[in-house]
Amino acid sequence: MAQRVGFDDGETMTGLAQLVAEQESLRRRQATLGLRPLTPGLRWTLWGLRIYVLLMVAMVAWEAVTAH
Repeated sequence: MAQRVGFDDGETMTGLAQLVAEQESLRRRQATLGLRPLTPGLRWTLWGLRIYVLLMVAMVAWEAVTAH
């Protein structure tokens, strides 16, 4: 008869405990790292892309309104 493997297995619980501990330590490490500051060039690029998207949305809306 096949052996039933469940969460009551000691080896499985040890493995799960290790995974949870590793995940917690990585989460704490990530929380302490924070975000890196953006360079001025990257900020200008992001703002340029935002303006471009707004202009394209306005152009598509204008074309949709004026289409016959």
